[in-house]
Amino acid sequence: MKKVFNTKRALKLFTAVVAASFTITAFQNCGSSGESSSASLDYTEAGETAVSPIKVEKTDRILHSRNVANALVQSLGVENSGNTNNLDPLYNAAISSQLLLSETGDYDSITGGQITIHANNLAELACERMVFYGERPLLTVVDGQVEDKRRFFKGLYIGDNAAQATPQVPLEDETRYRAAIKRLGRTLWGRDVEQAEEDLILSAASPILSDAKANRGFRAAVMTCTIMASTFDFMRQ
Repeated sequence: MKKVFNTKRALKLFTAVVAASFTITAFQNCGSSGESSSASLDYTEAGETAVSPIKVEKTDRILHSRNVANALVQSLGVENSGNTNNLDPLYNAAISSQLLLSETGDYDSITGGQITIHANNLAELACERMVFYGERPLLTVVDGQVEDKRRFFKGLYIGDNAAQATPQVPLEDETRYRAAIKRLGRTLWGRDVEQAEEDLILSAASPILSDAKANRGFRAAVMTCTIMASTFDFMRQ
């Protein structure tokens, strides 16, 4: 039987897409992060051993933004490794925000001031660090030989200088971007991303990838991560 896309879930994801678009298209430079944790939830490609997403029973309850920040750190592998990769901005933002989920978990009854803005701000901070410090250093190209140990954005250029993208590691590749979305989905949501969700996220990243800014690879990667890390699917317990 063909899987029917959940309309309410689509509305929640669309809200995250719109909010992330306002936040991320404005910034121009870098963020920070550390190495990722276990890659057991990675989306697998042809030739790799298939790994199912972790099935977790979640109980909706009040969730403070500091818990969301901790979940971001654990899921994305953001680590505090010293002054260069300092997590203080993330935790400070979490402490000062009003992010609080409803007792019932009903999206329409979520309480707290400007929930979407707070959720996106926390997600963006964590995603900037993950992409800049966690993903980018794990790609090396020596004498034309590519070694890509990244957890999420495998085979994609996510640096600051678009001129450095190559046919081997391009800025735009729909198949590779969809694979990155699947990997993020299994890690952040604990399930497979539905086709409609995948299309919506990709449609948000595409305008960034096709603009003229040199750091569009980095911004698109952060946008993709932020959308997925600020959804109710990620934040609910």
